[in-house]
Amino acid sequence: MNFDERAVVEIAGLRNPCSQLDGLIPGLMGAVLDRDEDGELVGKSGVMGIVVKSGEIQPGDRINVELPSNHQTPLKPV
Repeated sequence: MNFDERAVVEIAGLRNPCSQLDGLIPGLMGAVLDRDEDGELVGKSGVMGIVVKSGEIQPGDRINVELPSNHQTPLKPV
């Protein structure tokens, strides 16, 4: 794949896992949830991404992660 044809996705924030996960594999929703020390529900997966540049993506493609060069802050739920 040509470098110019690659997709670019910007991670914008955290998302709660969706109950549709159990439709894929029964019990998967429970596997991606936990509770913190205060008993609050914590999702262990799920992010909101914004497609900055479209491109073809295939199973097994490599993912390159580029951290922002400016000040980094923890992701917040969106």
